Amino acid sequence: MESGLLMTVLILIILMRFILWSCFNVYLDYKLAQRFPEKRKDS
Repeated sequence: MESGLLMTVLILIILMRFILWSCFNVYLDYKLAQRFPEKRKDS
């Protein structure tokens, strides 16, 4: 039971880090697009 709990916490931490990183990247892209609208490239 202890091992299962540890795995659940580990998976939750990994998922949270992935979601936060994705949100951070989207926010960064938005801010850069706002700041440099003429330098934006479709990539």
